[in-house]
Amino acid sequence: MSQACLLGDLRIEATTSDHVARMPEELSDRFVDGWRENGHSRVVLAGDDIVATGLSCPNRVHPTRDLLFITVREAWRRQGIGTLLHRELSALHQVPFSAKAAPGSATHAFVTSLGAWVYQHCPGGRVDAALPEVREWARRHRGDGADGGGPVVRRGEELGPGRLRELITDLYEVVHASWSPTDRAGILHDITSDLSTSELRRCRWVERDGEVTALADVYREDDKQWAHIEALHPAAPSAREDVAACFAAVLEDQAEAAGGGRVTNPIFFDQHHSDPHAYPLLMSIPGVGGEAVELLEIPLASPPTLRNDDEVTASSASLRPWTPDDAAALLAAAQESPDLERQLPRMPQNLDDAKDILRAGLLPTGEGITTTDVDVPRPEEPEEPDPSRLRAVNLAIDLDGRAVGNVGLSAIERTHETAWMHYWITSSARGQGLTTRAVATVAGWALAPLPRGLGLYRLELGHRRNNPASRAVAIGAGFVPEGVERAKLRYVVTPDDHSGSSAAASRTERFDVQTHARLLTDPAPDVELLPLSVSGSPA
Repeated sequence: MSQACLLGDLRIEATTSDHVARMPEELSDRFVDGWRENGHSRVVLAGDDIVATGLSCPNRVHPTRDLLFITVREAWRRQGIGTLLHRELSALHQVPFSAKAAPGSATHAFVTSLGAWVYQHCPGGRVDAALPEVREWARRHRGDGADGGGPVVRRGEELGPGRLRELITDLYEVVHASWSPTDRAGILHDITSDLSTSELRRCRWVERDGEVTALADVYREDDKQWAHIEALHPAAPSAREDVAACFAAVLEDQAEAAGGGRVTNPIFFDQHHSDPHAYPLLMSIPGVGGEAVELLEIPLASPPTLRNDDEVTASSASLRPWTPDDAAALLAAAQESPDLERQLPRMPQNLDDAKDILRAGLLPTGEGITTTDVDVPRPEEPEEPDPSRLRAVNLAIDLDGRAVGNVGLSAIERTHETAWMHYWITSSARGQGLTTRAVATVAGWALAPLPRGLGLYRLELGHRRNNPASRAVAIGAGFVPEGVERAKLRYVVTPDDHSGSSAAASRTERFDVQTHARLLTDPAPDVELLPLSVSGSPA
C-alpha cells in the first residue's frame, strides 16, 4: 500500500473497497486501486475523512499520453493536495498525462499550475439545427448528387455496421495522426462495436466516384447528440465540399428530429482547431456556440531529491554577478548541456571562447551595456550599479561556488517600466526547483521599488510551447500565461545521432511561443527565494 505523510495528519493511501464505500458524494471517481491493468487509484485522508481522489491509467488509444483525474473536495482545495497526488501518481508512469479543461475553469487553473501546456484546442460546437439560418446554411451546402457532379450523401446503414466501424476507425486515425497518434486500431474498432441501430441510421458518409471520401460519425453520449466529421482524404480537391455535405446532412436530420418547428434540439460537434476542413466549416455555421475546451499535456512530477550531498538549500544556492573566473564553469555547462545552444550567443569550444562569451554578454558593465573590445575591469571593491541606469542584467545561479545557470533581464524600458526575462540551467542541476526559485527571486527584485530594486511594473517571458519544463518554471515563479505567438521562433533541428549528424540531415522548423507576464500587482509565488547579490554584496 502506498502511504505518505502530506500536511499534518493527511496521508495518501491506495484506494480500497472500504474507501469506495464511504466516499462522499462530492468525489465521483470510485475505483479501487488496480481496477484495470496498470490502473492506479489513490485517496487522501484527514483522519478517517476522505478529502481527495486521484486516478491514473494508460490511454489505450493514444499511447503518448496517459490519463489523470484528480478531485479535491471544495473545503480542502488550494492547499497543495492535488499537487501531491500528481507527484504520487507520476512515479507510476513513464509518459506525460493529458487532461481536458475549459479555459478559466478551476481544473484548467490546477493543471496549468502543474506545468501543463495546451496541445489542442476544441471549439464550442453546439448548433441548434432548428434555427432558420442554420437550415438555410444546410440547404446551401447539401450535395448536388451524382447527376450534378457533386457528392452523394448516404446513410450509415447502407454500409452495414462492420464497414462503418472500419471507416470510423480510419477517420479517428486521420484526424489525430499529427498531434496525438493512435497505436492500436483494434481498440478503436472495439470501442465502436456497440453501434446502436439509431446511431447506424444517423451516421452519414459521402460517396464520390465509388469511394467513401468523408464521414460523419454520429453518436449519443451523456444524453447529448454528438457528431464528428472530417474527410478521409483531406488533401483531395473535393474534400472541403464533401465535408460540408456531411455537415448539411447531419443538421437536416437533427432538424427533422426536432419536428420541423422551433424546438430547441441542439447537436454538438466534436471537432478540433487542427481539423483541416471541419473546423472552418463549423465556424461558418450561424449561431455555433457552447463551451470551448483545451487538451493539455501535464508533465510528470520530478521525484523529491533525497540525496543529502546534492540537496539544494538556501545556504548552498545563491544568485550573483558573473565574473571572469566563471569561464571554466560556462564551458563545462555547454559541454554538459548541448541544448544550451539556443540560449547562448554561440557554444564555446574552449576556455578562450567561454571568456569571449562572458565579455560579450554576461559580465556586468555598470549600465547593462556589453562590449567585446575591451576587458571588463575587476575592482577589488565592486561599484554599486545605479538601478535606474541598468538596461540589461545577467546573474549567475551559483551552487556550492560554481555557476550552473543564468537568470537575465533585457530590454529594460523605463517609460513603461517593463523588461524581458530569460533563464537557463545545466542539465545536472535541473529537476530540483532551483530555476523556479532563481527566477522568482530576480523577478521580485526587479519589481521592487528603486533603489532597493529596479522599480519595474511588468516582466515578460516566453518559451516554446513544446517546452513544459520552462512553462513549469514560469508558472512556479508567479508568471501568468497570456497567449501564443504563432511560429515566432525558427531553429535548426538536427536528428539525434550520437555518431554525428551531417548538415544535410538538419532542417529548420518554426515554433509557437507561449508568453507569460508577472505584474507588480500580481501575488508573489509561495517559493523559497535565494540569497541575491547584484554587486558583490547582498541586495
